Amino acid sequence: MAWSHSRAALLDRCERLYYEHYYGSHGGWSAEASPRTQQAFRLKHLTTPNAELGRAVHRRAAEIALAVREGAPRPTAATLQAKTHAELEEVIMRGGNDPVWIANPRRAPVLHEAYYGGMGFARRRALVVDMNDRAAMLHAALLSSPVWDAAAMPGAEILFIDEPILITLNGVSTIATPDLVLRLPYDRMIVVDWKTGTTGDLAQVMLYALAVQTALGGSLASVRCDAWLVHLDRSSLEAATVTPAKVVAVTAAQRASVTRMKDLLDDPTHNVPRPRAAFRQATDPNEGCRRCKMLALCSTEFASAKAA
Repeated sequence: MAWSHSRAALLDRCERLYYEHYYGSHGGWSAEASPRTQQAFRLKHLTTPNAELGRAVHRRAAEIALAVREGAPRPTAATLQAKTHAELEEVIMRGGNDPVWIANPRRAPVLHEAYYGGMGFARRRALVVDMNDRAAMLHAALLSSPVWDAAAMPGAEILFIDEPILITLNGVSTIATPDLVLRLPYDRMIVVDWKTGTTGDLAQVMLYALAVQTALGGSLASVRCDAWLVHLDRSSLEAATVTPAKVVAVTAAQRASVTRMKDLLDDPTHNVPRPRAAFRQATDPNEGCRRCKMLALCSTEFASAKAA
């Protein structure tokens, strides 16, 4: 078992969703898997317009960072917009029965609404326009972010760009994927997390900082490390200095999450889960279940979903 912030968040949302995502779908990429396992694997890759917009903007941020690190000209707003528009349009216009998605859902995601409810052509085109407008606003905020001012400082260096870092924390493999890590002169470091929605968690970025320092073989006490949440949706920056005391609190929360995950295993050594019924099912049709990607595998009275 490997721990990550996203894995912990999924468990907090619904144990049954957590089970299907990590265990019920395991092996579903194989033609030899059972039909149900293949279905769970496809469903775990359903997406939403906002999620796809966020992923596209994160890719644009990585492209800007690569250009800065290589000393190349930064991409223009028009270039960023053209790429994001093409990516979003491809996903939004893909149907719920698309054979490419059925064959390889990781490479050809389908919208949750397209799979479960269906979306007419007019609605899809309107959604493309709406997402395109939002992308333009996010790209503008991205290009004008103070992150690039910091990266342009003499002696500044970009260390990581959206790269998974694997460390062992509280006895388990822990995956941290900072969006950007800058090393500045005078023993200073900045760990950046881009946000395209309304949520954000500085504790997550502090865990990233711990992973970065561990990977570099350093100590949080030896440098000044700042965690930056860059809210592109409102062109604002939320920052906090990472301290050993704050990291202790973050690691304590991770330890509690790991304990909860292990409690749902029959064999923690080999990551063998308890029976599916042991994973409690959320039953809130308004706030969760109706928007859940695993709705087709749900047995509640309101789970009227089509079969794959």
